[in-house]
Amino acid sequence: MENRRVIAMLSIARVGVGTALLLAPRTMGRNWVGSVADDRRAALVIRGFGARDLALGLGTLRAMARNEPLNGWVQMAALGDACDAIAGLAGASNVGVARTIPTVLSATAAAIMGMRASVAPPSTATVEIAQI
Repeated sequence: MENRRVIAMLSIARVGVGTALLLAPRTMGRNWVGSVADDRRAALVIRGFGARDLALGLGTLRAMARNEPLNGWVQMAALGDACDAIAGLAGASNVGVARTIPTVLSATAAAIMGMRASVAPPSTATVEIAQI
């Protein structure tokens, strides 16, 4: 798969997840950290993660639309994903295996895909966001 398409797909997913975390932190958070997400203080932190993902996703998509450099956006998003995977592993004893596995797997996959796409040789083809 062409690296710009991978970057666009990751960014669109990031916008979706970020928006969901911002708008429904308790519902989304329950899947991630369990019933602690019902605490208003936890919802604040969950919204923060949502804002981070939304900003990274929109920033990357904006850079794509303007044919601006993507590497910085994609590498910072991949770094955030790698940190999410590490944090997921570190907190596994608190949230349980059933919640840890999807978090760690999805964050690790996104980190690897993002870093690989950011260092892949640039393609001459331009992927329009509307094509995805």
